[in-house]
Amino acid sequence: MLAIVAAGCVSPQLEEDAASDVKVTAKQQSLTDVSVPETVVAGAYHSLMLRRTGQVQAWGQNQYGQLGPASSGVTVVTTPTPVTGLPPVKAIAAGIGHSLALDLDGQVWAWGQNASGQVGMGSAGGTVLVPAKVAGLTGIRNIAAGGNYSLALDEAGQVWAWGQNTAGQVGTGATSVSVPSPMKVAGLPTIRAIAAGLNHVLALDTDGGVWAWGQNASAQVGTGATSATVLVPTRVTNLPRAKAIAAGAGHSLVIEVQFGEVWAWGQNNFGQVGSGSISTTPTFVPTPVSGVSAATSIIAGHYFSMAIMGSGDVKAWGQNTYGQLGNGMTENSAVSVDVAGLGDAKAIAAGAQHVLAMRPGCPVWAWGNNGQGQLGNGTTSSSSTMVQSLLFNTFYFDGDGDGFGDEYITEQACIPSPSFVEKVDCDDYSSTTHPGATEECNGVDDNCDGVVDDGNPGGYLACATGMPGVCSAGTTACSNGRVLCVQNEVASTERCDGLDNDCDGESDENNPGGMQACSTGKLGVCAAGITYCTSSTIHCVQAVAASSEVCDGRDNDCNGLVDEGLLTQTWYRDADGDGYGNSGISMQNCRQPAGYVANALDCNDGNAAIRPGVAEVCDGLDNDCDAQVDEGVMTAFYRDADADTYGVTGSTTLACWQPSGYASRGDDCNDSNASIKPGATEVCDGKDNDCDGSKDEGVKTTFYWDADADGYGVTGTTTLACSKPTGYASRGGDCNDSNPGIRPGASFEPCGRIDWNCDGKTVACPVP
Repeated sequence: MLAIVAAGCVSPQLEEDAASDVKVTAKQQSLTDVSVPETVVAGAYHSLMLRRTGQVQAWGQNQYGQLGPASSGVTVVTTPTPVTGLPPVKAIAAGIGHSLALDLDGQVWAWGQNASGQVGMGSAGGTVLVPAKVAGLTGIRNIAAGGNYSLALDEAGQVWAWGQNTAGQVGTGATSVSVPSPMKVAGLPTIRAIAAGLNHVLALDTDGGVWAWGQNASAQVGTGATSATVLVPTRVTNLPRAKAIAAGAGHSLVIEVQFGEVWAWGQNNFGQVGSGSISTTPTFVPTPVSGVSAATSIIAGHYFSMAIMGSGDVKAWGQNTYGQLGNGMTENSAVSVDVAGLGDAKAIAAGAQHVLAMRPGCPVWAWGNNGQGQLGNGTTSSSSTMVQSLLFNTFYFDGDGDGFGDEYITEQACIPSPSFVEKVDCDDYSSTTHPGATEECNGVDDNCDGVVDDGNPGGYLACATGMPGVCSAGTTACSNGRVLCVQNEVASTERCDGLDNDCDGESDENNPGGMQACSTGKLGVCAAGITYCTSSTIHCVQAVAASSEVCDGRDNDCNGLVDEGLLTQTWYRDADGDGYGNSGISMQNCRQPAGYVANALDCNDGNAAIRPGVAEVCDGLDNDCDAQVDEGVMTAFYRDADADTYGVTGSTTLACWQPSGYASRGDDCNDSNASIKPGATEVCDGKDNDCDGSKDEGVKTTFYWDADADGYGVTGTTTLACSKPTGYASRGGDCNDSNPGIRPGASFEPCGRIDWNCDGKTVACPVP
């Protein structure tokens, strides 16, 4: 069937081995020689082969362009044709109508039918005739193709899927028509192999456990029952640890680890489970296939199964309508039968009803349905026995007899003619130059890896340079085709080590490392030393000899004591550095210690501004240390009870700052009335408002004696007062103070000799 085996119809473990065997080497002709394991895969009705060079060849049905650009326009191709448009690849896979390839960089390429998005271009529909890189995938190590979907396994053991998802085979947890871009399948442990059935998937984890999901109408997912779908990866139970997996249209296969037995479950309508009987009832529980053990590889066609045995024989069972069991018959078989004439199979692949096998010699043999030319033998005739496909090996003429040939002299054959070999030489004129040869130091690429003299041939051996000192020892190295003796050490500054470091023929000259300060480990002045290079070692030589103790703060006699036994005096701590010391802190010393003075006169050793002899300032402190505070510098303040800023002259206090309730000015004549103070405006109230010793000066009013109480007084008789006294009027000018009718402004002026209104005039009476 399609690529119904892990990574394209090849046993997963073989595929893993193949990936690790990939080699890319540059040849002397500046060409690239790619060497990958050859293998075959089968789609439903088309076939692919991966050549050692990383090239892919294809044949069979091409209705959807699944054979690549070289076969464009042809629906049936009966002979193998190269797939163009691909880089060198290391793995291939095939589905019903699409193909996959994995290049050397771990990127996936796809082409063919894309109705369900199986080519992974981000959209579904149409066909892709030229191989295209699948976006979003890197670091891929394995691929597989199902009916109309695709799988990839990355280096981290994660599975990616895309394409048709009507049965949940893409593993998104739901069904859909298509998933046109790769999606990571969740819910899986680390996976090492994958297999794609028609519409269900198997995955083999690193512990040998098998997981499955997708279509389950025939119990092929291994849940022990049928169901339309299984949408999330589910561990298959009742299985021993497995080492290989394969999936068909409706059945599943594994090889168990211990004995290589093949176990099967799922659809059995053609005997494909190998239980010994054919039944329309599925096999619900994994069951060993009778008579099949020591298997190394398995594949599953649509409705049949095959296994390569350790001997190279191939066993087959299940549907045989087109002779796909290869036993020369067309009867279905529920027990395994031998593929006739096949005892040297290296790999096998199964399509819907045809099989491919790789063998030594002629590389690809095939049998089964050939209606689309999928057997690759140039016909469309089916065969129940093996027929040779029209694929041949390329051999190269080996002119120098070293087992490697000239890439430009070739033959196509099943087995090589005399003097022709399978592998390419980079220089067919020298028998010592070929891939795998021992590299010599000769300026030649002896092993054909594209690098001349790689691995330092002839190098890494001890040798003598002929130079003095440390420069004399060398190691051989291959350079420009010659083995040279390269000194191990270059000349350097001379060190005190007994060696000639600067390679001048002398050792330790000029006292290297000397004349540096060091410590002798002794006491006092004897501790200081100078380094000297002596006998290949740096020694610390005492710089000063012990002497009699002198008053210098040093341990001159090197006994661990400083200035001992000398005449001392008392020194007082001068913490504030003002030249005056604290009598409470003193010490005896033969010399003045730092921070000490000879006097003890300071009254505050925490403030340099406070000391004997400084000017006293009014700050509440004894600044001059005379045991008095603020003497002679305080200000007199006056009691100001009424807070009018003038105080009573006779009630004062001395202070540096104005106390509350005091004023800086005296002379208040009434300290209980804030409106009475020096400078206040004098008002006529019987008080000395401005405290000048006079009351109401300049503010009294003149009043006139008014005997007749007519409101006008006698101008010549006045008094000064703040308010009108009794018997006085505020206006003068009265000309008769004994008659109230006579006054200034009187309104009645009768005739006669009396001046009634005091205007100095009288009114004459008429003469009768």
